[in-house]
Amino acid sequence: MNQEKHFNIFEFFQQIFTIFGVQVLFVSLLSHVIPADSTVQTGILSLWPHGLSFDVVLQFFVSAVGINVLVSIFSTDLIFKKMLTLWRIVFMLLTIVLYISFLINQFEWFPAGESGNPAAWTLFLICFLAFFVASTLIMILKTRYENKKYQRLLNNYHKRKVGSPNESNQ
Repeated sequence: MNQEKHFNIFEFFQQIFTIFGVQVLFVSLLSHVIPADSTVQTGILSLWPHGLSFDVVLQFFVSAVGINVLVSIFSTDLIFKKMLTLWRIVFMLLTIVLYISFLINQFEWFPAGESGNPAAWTLFLICFLAFFVASTLIMILKTRYENKKYQRLLNNYHKRKVGSPNESNQ
């Protein structure tokens, strides 16, 4: 995490809409995997197989805003000045899981029952971990690409500076 990063409102909203878009796309794709003759009793798929309700779309937007606020808090030195990056990530993930769990219960996204529907919670955790691993891999690849790009630019700068005829006058 980049502790020197300053808050940028455009990046903040870009992240919100990225999270929101992935959520809507994932649930839309998931709804096509569920058999048409299945009796679905979830808040998320209340209109299944006809799409997502407006309420669910707004709930996803609320979750995207909350997730992005949590990521922003853990990504800066505002609160956690001396915490190691590894612990920031661990606490950020735990906080996000707790936040999403709260929303799942609040908005009744999973079927309610005496057992609390362990299959739905297991699927949630598997999907959360899969998205976390995928986003981590994407960030690693992006960082490697940017490092190579900046190293090339730095090498080109050094070549021009060393080869510059004005260098001996300075």
